Amino acid sequence: EIRRENKGRDAKRRPRGKRAGIRNRLRARAHRTPLPSILLANVQSLENKLDDLRARAKFQRDIRDCNLLCFTETWLNPAVPDHAIQPAEFFSVHRMDRTRDSGKSRGGGVCLMVNNSWCNSASVVPLARSCTPNLELLTIMCRPFYLPREFTSVIISAVYIPPQADTDTALCELHEALTQHQAQHRDAALIVAGDFNSANLKRAAPNFYQHITCPTRGDRTLDHCYTTVKDAYKAQSRPPFGKSDHAAIFLMPKYKQRLKREVPVQREVTRWTDQSVAALQDALDDADWDMFRNSSNDINVFTEAVVGFIGKLADDTALKTTIRTFPNQKPWVDKTIRDALRSRTAAYNAGLASGDMVPYKAASYNVRKAVKEAKQRYGRKLESQLQQNNTHLDTRGGNYVKMLFIDYSSAFNTIIPSTLTTKLEHLGLSSSLCQWICNFLTGRPQAVRIGGHLSASLTLSTGAPQGCVLSPLLYSLYTYDCVATTSSTTIIKFADDTVVVGLISDNNETAYLKEIRNLENWCQRNNLLLNVSKTKELIVDFSTKQERNYQTPIINESPVERVNSFKYLGVHITQDLSWSWHINTVVKKARQRLYHLRRLRDFRLPSKVLRNFYSCTIESILTGNILTWFGNSTMQDRRALQRVVRSAERTIHTELPDLHSIYSRRCWTKARKIVKDLSHPNNGLFSLMRSGKRFRSLKANTERLRRSFFPQAIRSLNQYITQY
Repeated sequence: EIRRENKGRDAKRRPRGKRAGIRNRLRARAHRTPLPSILLANVQSLENKLDDLRARAKFQRDIRDCNLLCFTETWLNPAVPDHAIQPAEFFSVHRMDRTRDSGKSRGGGVCLMVNNSWCNSASVVPLARSCTPNLELLTIMCRPFYLPREFTSVIISAVYIPPQADTDTALCELHEALTQHQAQHRDAALIVAGDFNSANLKRAAPNFYQHITCPTRGDRTLDHCYTTVKDAYKAQSRPPFGKSDHAAIFLMPKYKQRLKREVPVQREVTRWTDQSVAALQDALDDADWDMFRNSSNDINVFTEAVVGFIGKLADDTALKTTIRTFPNQKPWVDKTIRDALRSRTAAYNAGLASGDMVPYKAASYNVRKAVKEAKQRYGRKLESQLQQNNTHLDTRGGNYVKMLFIDYSSAFNTIIPSTLTTKLEHLGLSSSLCQWICNFLTGRPQAVRIGGHLSASLTLSTGAPQGCVLSPLLYSLYTYDCVATTSSTTIIKFADDTVVVGLISDNNETAYLKEIRNLENWCQRNNLLLNVSKTKELIVDFSTKQERNYQTPIINESPVERVNSFKYLGVHITQDLSWSWHINTVVKKARQRLYHLRRLRDFRLPSKVLRNFYSCTIESILTGNILTWFGNSTMQDRRALQRVVRSAERTIHTELPDLHSIYSRRCWTKARKIVKDLSHPNNGLFSLMRSGKRFRSLKANTERLRRSFFPQAIRSLNQYITQY
């Protein structure tokens, strides 16, 4: 009995702990690991291995809790539904079957299965699908329930490179796709896994690390797993599925969060308050500056003494405090965000006790607002630092563009028929046609009817009839000789909408202002009256290095108003050439018409009628001038546009084309028209390469130019060159 008591006492005193090791850590945090656990296998017909896969998922804990299943050579086809190949109901299936684009109709195919306990299926976004003779690729982006703060998301790519493929071409295509994902999601964890056969991704991307070191087929390692994180995984060989000649590889996350690898840094900072600032000001006022001036004859010694004295006063008056910075802390997180988070937590606890969650909603909004403002402050701080470090670039003047949007007072009503006839004869029209047009415009009786009253008739011999189909054409012919006189300016005309565009170099606006004076004189000679109150000027200047003194144009002794945005031909143009303002206006207008679509649905009209109403009243608004602005629109704006389309889909119960496909189709169609029209002013931008099969890409130094219409059109033609 005494021995039993001592044994029990020793058992209580014995220190308890957790078993170490990667596998034990994985089992303890199955779905809350820094990186997902992965099962990689070349199954060679997934349909024939379903029994083996489901048995492992049911009876093997590591497979059941695996966060991601990556299979190559699935040999699936569209006739096999996703639910038929699920190993368990808590896995979501994402696959890319082999298509005829690969040159073969059977075999191949890649598949990714995501454990819903690790990442909800709604948080999985497909990024890329590719099937070529050299590469089969499927890429998805996951936002799991738990993720270290240093990662914003997890991007997984399943890769299959056939044995007979051109490895250099395959690696080039894969590297291009991965580079695009890294550029769009800089802080995402990038994982590339699959059957590479004889290819090695490190040849094309040396910054990737390969984590599978054990043989996967015989004595060779054909299945690879690459990440941008060193020592991210530990590979463990598992039995192959069925009669497959590739061993299955279980990848256990070895990566440790930055918060656990690095200790917090303590540093001392200076905190200025109103009292410390006032104390420093008093000390500077009481200082005897003549003492420093009399004690030294050298300006350098005097400056050093004064600066040292001011620094000593600042150290004595300012408050010193010690702060702790965690290794995974974002640089823009400051006191305002922490205070907002504490306020939100307090409001949530108070809401649980009282049942009133209104203060909690307001506190949540304050947190989002504080985060947005903190990011903006940090961005401005970085910009200021970069500007201070690159002051030598301020000597460059830079170019900017000024646009003058002209407004005429009753432009069609001021056409002089005799002047128009002279211009038509100069263009080479026959005299009989010119006389017919002059007869059409002169001696036109006109009266005004209001209710049942009719005014007396008045004969007009100037202007073109309002609403006549010939009026815009006659006006365009009337203004054909209104052209720019300098190479740095351009006059763009569409009926009576005229814009003077000037490229300003070295802050010299002489040519631009001269062009405006020439336009004013031309209007006086041709009986056109400029409406200065509605004429606006817009400046596009991306230079933030120096302040500019813009000159204001003067028309009819009145200054022209300068605006930040202007609606021209139905498109809102802003001074920063961003399209958010235009897209917000379009979305607002389209949502107003969704109400009428719902009302028609309530009247039980056929789906065909609802589809036609959507195309005429909603899609026409969303896609108006889409070639101009869609390429440079942000993802946030595109999602706002697509939400309108999805709302219409739910109302009509019919699948509608997304805006990106409409943009691509119209871009390709417009490019074909320009190529076929040799008289088009931009036809020269489409030049064939020496092979005669592809068009030469345009050089773009900025992302804005690269995503504009003409570079996009050339890429579209090259992509669908077989159809062209």
